[in-house]
Amino acid sequence: MQQKLKLFLFILLITITLMFTGRYEANADDAVLNQALYAVRNTASYERSIYETASSMEELDREISNNLKNHEEIFTIRYLNDISNLKAGINSIINDAISQDDYLHYTLEKYSYVYEGYEGDVTIKFNVNYTETKEQADYVTYRIDEILGEIITSDMDAYQKEKAIHDYIVLNVDYDTTLSENTAYAALANGNTVCQGYALLAYKMLNRAGIETRIIEGTAEEPHLWNLVQLDGRWYHLDCTWDDPAPSIDGFISYKYFNLADEQIRTDHSWVNSFPKAL
Repeated sequence: MQQKLKLFLFILLITITLMFTGRYEANADDAVLNQALYAVRNTASYERSIYETASSMEELDREISNNLKNHEEIFTIRYLNDISNLKAGINSIINDAISQDDYLHYTLEKYSYVYEGYEGDVTIKFNVNYTETKEQADYVTYRIDEILGEIITSDMDAYQKEKAIHDYIVLNVDYDTTLSENTAYAALANGNTVCQGYALLAYKMLNRAGIETRIIEGTAEEPHLWNLVQLDGRWYHLDCTWDDPAPSIDGFISYKYFNLADEQIRTDHSWVNSFPKAL
C-alpha cells in the first residue's frame, strides 16, 4: 500500500511539473520592452481551441507577424517545440515586427500573452491593443486603395505618384487642433488628425503605391512625426503636416516641406535616432 502511494505521488509530481502557464505583458511605447510582467505558475488544466500551429521558431515568427500585420486583437497559436527560450523568442519576434513596419510601430499600443500546456506542446494566447481597431485598419486599407485608384494613373513615375499622394492629404485632411485624433483612420473617416496620423496615412499610401517610405520621429517646435521617401535610390524628407496650413485654406497646397534634404529641413526639424541620410 505504501509503495503504491509513493508511486502515485511521484507520478502526480511529474504531471504537475510538466503542466504550466506563462504570462508576459508589455507596452509598445517602452522602447526596450523591459518593464513587462512575467510569471510562471503551476496548473492542472490544458485548454484546446481553434488556432494556427507552429513547429519551429521560424513558423511561430510567421504566424505572429501575420496576425500583427492584420491587426488581429486576439489570436492563439499552438507551438510544438522546445519552450526553454519561448519568452525570449516571442519578444524578439514582436520587436522585429515593430522595427520592420513603421505603421505597426505607431499603432500598436500594448500586448500580452499567456501560454499553457506541456513541454513541447503549448498554446499561446495573445491579446494586442492598437490605436486602430481591426475594422478601422481594414477600412484604412480599403479606402486608400480606392483613393489611389482615383489619383494614380499607370503612366505616372514615382515622383508623380508621391506628389499626387501629398496633394491629396494636404487638400483632404485638416490638423486636429484638439489634439485628440492621431490615426490614419481619423484622417480618412473624419478628415482630421495630428502629425502622427498624417505620417501614418502618407506611409501607407506611399507603400501601397509602391514607394518605399519611413516614418521619422523628432522635434519641430514640439514632438513631431513626418516621412522619409525614397525616389531613384535617394531619400527625401516629406512633411505633409507642415505643408498643410492650420487653419486650413481651401485649395491651398504648400511644397515647402516636400522632398527636402537633411540640411534643408534641419532649419526647423531635428531628430536623434538613426535614419537613412537624405542628401
